[in-house]
Amino acid sequence: MKRLVRLASLAAAVAALVAAIRALRRDTDPLPAPASTPSTPWPPLRSTDAAEATPAAADPVPTPDAAPAPNPPDDGALGDDVVRSPEPDGVPVADTDPDADGAWAEPAAGGDCPPGFPIKAKMASRIFHSPGQLNYDRTTPDRCYRDAEAAEADGLRAAKR
Repeated sequence: MKRLVRLASLAAAVAALVAAIRALRRDTDPLPAPASTPSTPWPPLRSTDAAEATPAAADPVPTPDAAPAPNPPDDGALGDDVVRSPEPDGVPVADTDPDADGAWAEPAAGGDCPPGFPIKAKMASRIFHSPGQLNYDRTTPDRCYRDAEAAEADGLRAAKR
């Protein structure tokens, strides 16, 4: 037993000695010193000389006062007062009003689907929930569909649970 204790203390002493030697041989700062300022200054990003800047060479920069681009021609299905705006992911939406055949409807103010439209759909995830599924009751819909086929025709997929 004494031999085991002596061997362990000798190993600890050797390890401490090796660590001390490595610490003495190592530079005080292991990271290189940052480079000093360059000997020549950086060139300016844009020319400050008015003679060098020509209107033809300058890139056109839109001004905030510029008029927005006109809307694409309408096929007559929607009125002129309907504004088509892209979804947050940048993909434009065809229409923001319910479609002509009544496949989907807007949910009520409380988040409940109107009668006859039991399928709850979230447009951000492109997933729809049917009655009886795991998360159906706690889903707040963006749209309510008449049936699963109408939701699938609109590009949505069924929830897995």
